[in-house]
Amino acid sequence: MPAHWNHHPHRYNRWIVVLCLPVVFAADNQLLNHSSTTMANDKKWVITLSNQRPISDVSKDLTKVGLTVDQVLAEIGCVTGTASDDVAKKLRSVPGVADVSPEHNIDIGPPDAEITW
Repeated sequence: MPAHWNHHPHRYNRWIVVLCLPVVFAADNQLLNHSSTTMANDKKWVITLSNQRPISDVSKDLTKVGLTVDQVLAEIGCVTGTASDDVAKKLRSVPGVADVSPEHNIDIGPPDAEITW
């Protein structure tokens, strides 16, 4: 350890991060990985609303059809959530829905990267 570290040893403490994964037991006590219990065909969706109905009412209807709502973004008139392709087709018929589109991941890279897109 360099000599100058002795002046402020608390500033150089190392942290150990432990990743805790949820564990699920099946009815027959077999251990299941939580990620294996989710639907493999589920995708993230962005639902744009038409503002013809209150966003809370549309959000409730989307849940009834089968969307697992992640976020209600009232300021911009969108709801995000997870559902299968079949459920996404049904979401389009909910009154107050203007568009249903798959969510796309955006990665702009690290701050010092020369190319970010």
